[in-house]
Amino acid sequence: MEKAGKFLKMMKSYFQYLTLIFLILHVSVSEGDGSNSAKHMMCFLDASAALQEHEESRFVPEDLDLSICTHVVYSRVEITMDLEIEPKNKSLDFLENGGLGIINRTVALKERKPGLEVFLDLHDSEGELYRNVKAGDRSAMTKFAKTAVHFIQQHGFDGMSIRISSYHEEDPDTEASENLLPIINEEFQKNGLKLITILMPRERPHQTDLTAAMSSYFDLIVVATYWTLPTRYTVIMSSPRNLERVVNGYRDAGIPMEKLVVAIPAFSVTVKLCDRNQRDVNVEYCESGDEGIHAPQTNSLLYSSELIRKMANATEGWAIFKDPESNMLHADSNSLLWTSYEDNTSIRQKVAFVLKNNMAGIAIVNSNMENFKGLYDEEGMTFPITRAAFNALHEEP
Repeated sequence: MEKAGKFLKMMKSYFQYLTLIFLILHVSVSEGDGSNSAKHMMCFLDASAALQEHEESRFVPEDLDLSICTHVVYSRVEITMDLEIEPKNKSLDFLENGGLGIINRTVALKERKPGLEVFLDLHDSEGELYRNVKAGDRSAMTKFAKTAVHFIQQHGFDGMSIRISSYHEEDPDTEASENLLPIINEEFQKNGLKLITILMPRERPHQTDLTAAMSSYFDLIVVATYWTLPTRYTVIMSSPRNLERVVNGYRDAGIPMEKLVVAIPAFSVTVKLCDRNQRDVNVEYCESGDEGIHAPQTNSLLYSSELIRKMANATEGWAIFKDPESNMLHADSNSLLWTSYEDNTSIRQKVAFVLKNNMAGIAIVNSNMENFKGLYDEEGMTFPITRAAFNALHEEP
């Protein structure tokens, strides 16, 4: 009996030891750079969606499914002529005077999900910051950096997204970036804030897009290749092949892959066919689409939720095809409307590319354009694009 007791005691200690080893190994794997659990799922939010007239697209921060978002990017606020920061619509962004307080409500999401990071998306729409940077006005750049830090801290954001480009241009300006980024980075580092950017390359990446030196100032770099479109021909808007070409170009330029986030659009761009018998990819079309109702500036843009509704309407006569080269879907309707769009196959292909290259994760632009209410879906699934990306990111290898 005594020997049996000693044996049981020894085995108990042995299993406790194995359990400890397992826990140590589990923690080290889950916290490693290559772990799927560490991948980011960034959800962009357009604040103006709270003012949409249509129930299908009216969206407030509380509509987000935080179980599938690790970051929220609040779009957007503007830089004023005196390099201050302010929303375009104070009654939308702030609570004062009966406002909707969308800024406050977005930042408050962190109370619902500990660890959630919320970023401010900042635009220089009038080019005021750009002009000061190009002029080499260091005092103006320092003022802006301090102003940005104050606004971010005042409202409880974790950092900021910024694109340093000339007036109404998306491509970053190398000289301007090299002047301003060190100043912003220094202020943000001192205050424990993060800096991210979004790139929208129109053509093959080159030295003027983003250099390896400039990339060191950013914590995350979102790569959005969906605007790389020809002007007169039908095209797969968010082609995985084009994404791989662009990302490989940044990698070859020395930009760390672990900082790159792949953007997936929750919208599609439409065109009008000249002849429905000529409906393939790379055929000439006659004009831009004209049936989108939610986009404020162009009705050639369809929210994902709107496309789902239109396809569910049998009278519109949508026909769906798969492009053999990209493996993505395109579709056209009785009204000659033509578009390409994301589905589970294309999303999984992009997530596989992210995992293969140890990239930082996926960004959905914009979450408010998704079918967030599950309308026109047989199973009532909400956020189908985000959910497909999230599930693919976190599947066991």
